[in-house]
Amino acid sequence: MSTVFFGDDHAFMEGISNQSFTLSNGRVKDLKLESFVSYDDPADSMIYSKNHCDVVLFTAPHTTFGWWLGYLSKGNQVYYTDIKYVDDNSISSGLFDPDDYYPPHWTPFKYNEFDNTTVVETMK
Repeated sequence: MSTVFFGDDHAFMEGISNQSFTLSNGRVKDLKLESFVSYDDPADSMIYSKNHCDVVLFTAPHTTFGWWLGYLSKGNQVYYTDIKYVDDNSISSGLFDPDDYYPPHWTPFKYNEFDNTTVVETMK
């Protein structure tokens, strides 16, 4: 499996793609060897997602770019950061209903606490 990073902050994505981590089975996953950063324009990224992405994960929960990458993806298996775990006032102001935005078969990530990067479970 290859990981492709899409976005507009290429320095951030290069930083992520140069990391490695240890899986629960003890195997080390080196993203530098198993991933790449896309420098394509947004339209080409969406075409790539449509033809090649079996799974999409987007971390900015209120992004239209990530939403469309997921919606158009080949596999349409989408995971996203639950908007309740980020600093987005659209929920508290009543201007945003996640059920109207995310298709029901997409899976939100539930974090240990607000502003924490530890995923404790998926919510579906």
